[in-house]
Amino acid sequence: MRSSPASSTKRIRRVGCSLGARLAQLYDVNPLTAAKAYRELQRDGFVEALRGEGLIVRNGMRVGLLKRERAKFMKEEWPALRARLARLEVDLKALLATASD
Repeated sequence: MRSSPASSTKRIRRVGCSLGARLAQLYDVNPLTAAKAYRELQRDGFVEALRGEGLIVRNGMRVGLLKRERAKFMKEEWPALRARLARLEVDLKALLATASD
């Protein structure tokens, strides 16, 4: 196997059947849906296709995804959660102290 810049990244390799078919079988979904998911990941820049290597997850994707998910949580979920904690009179400092247990 030849060495490539992608060798240090997570790799999705083609082994015997298409990636979409493997994903479909693993998650019990339609193979066309799985193939579409891979195309969308590639279109959105999360993965890239390397000839002879398959698809690789691009460097830095985890950081970007976490940042996006945190912002979404703070905008969409945190206000309702904060309001519920207030209604229940949950002390946030006490709650945080229990998180280390």
